[in-house]
Amino acid sequence: KQAVLLQRLLATFRNLTIDPQRFAIRRTELQNSWLSARTEHPYRQTSSAINNLLVSSSWSPELLAATIGEVTVAQLESWRKRRLQHFSVEGLVHGNVTETDVTQLQNIISAAIPLREFALVRPTIANTQRASRLPLEIDHQVAAMVLYLQDPDDALGTRAKSTLAVHLMRQPYFTSLRTEQQLGYVVGVSTKPLRNRGSVTFLVQSPVADPKALQHATYNFMDNYLDTLLAMSEEDFNEYRTGLISELTEQDKNLGMRSGRYWTDLRLGYASFDRQQQLADAIAKLTKTEMKTYMTALRSRLPKERLIAYSTGKFSDVPSEGAQIRDATDYKSTLFS
Repeated sequence: KQAVLLQRLLATFRNLTIDPQRFAIRRTELQNSWLSARTEHPYRQTSSAINNLLVSSSWSPELLAATIGEVTVAQLESWRKRRLQHFSVEGLVHGNVTETDVTQLQNIISAAIPLREFALVRPTIANTQRASRLPLEIDHQVAAMVLYLQDPDDALGTRAKSTLAVHLMRQPYFTSLRTEQQLGYVVGVSTKPLRNRGSVTFLVQSPVADPKALQHATYNFMDNYLDTLLAMSEEDFNEYRTGLISELTEQDKNLGMRSGRYWTDLRLGYASFDRQQQLADAIAKLTKTEMKTYMTALRSRLPKERLIAYSTGKFSDVPSEGAQIRDATDYKSTLFS
């Protein structure tokens, strides 16, 4: 029934009369939903703050809530009228469908909305080229820190190195900061990809240490891990690398996962739908020597290029390296000007 549903949705979108009472209710629901982000765990809020700062199309929940509060029915109707003038459509159909099914969907869209060929606007990612710090006011007793070190470019080879680096450090970082130093229950390192731009991102939420101490613990870990990597046997390195390749090339468990993978590939420009395989192939070529060189450079870049978002909780000491971002919205405007 996809064709029936699509026809009904398009007809409603074009012809729906906006009821002022329902509009007010829905606007309040959206405001409350965005404002509830203030009650999320500090580590989630600090992580989201990085996205909201560096992705051109991403904005803080507080700003969204404040902005939608000023929107009126007349403004929404005017916006919809402009939007309905023309569309450029990007779609994905796969699974148990035929070419006839796809043609039917295309015809429904063509009959319902005016189509025009034009480039779709893609979000852009800001470059972080110097050390910066973003303090956040979060009403919570525990401290949180997200230390983000962006890949210098979006080349596949660079992404392969940061992805393998994170895979190598994930368990040792968790063991060092959580198990051995007992700095917190939420400890992790990830690639935190923003579209095609990867990173090495450390995250800690702690009830016993301030953000400055968490940053130093991360720096110390990196110093020690360089020795660990140097002492690692080729056999162990190959095992880590093979394990990561297996994760990247694992078969989709269901149709929903496959749809998500296909759609992500399409959004990022991989019309061949083999983004993960390309990344796996690049990782397979990396050697231990290359990774040692990469990790050494990574450690030297940390104090000079990292972006750190943090909340102090009940503590007072904060990181002092880098320029402080006093207003995230104003700072973002300079990044995308």
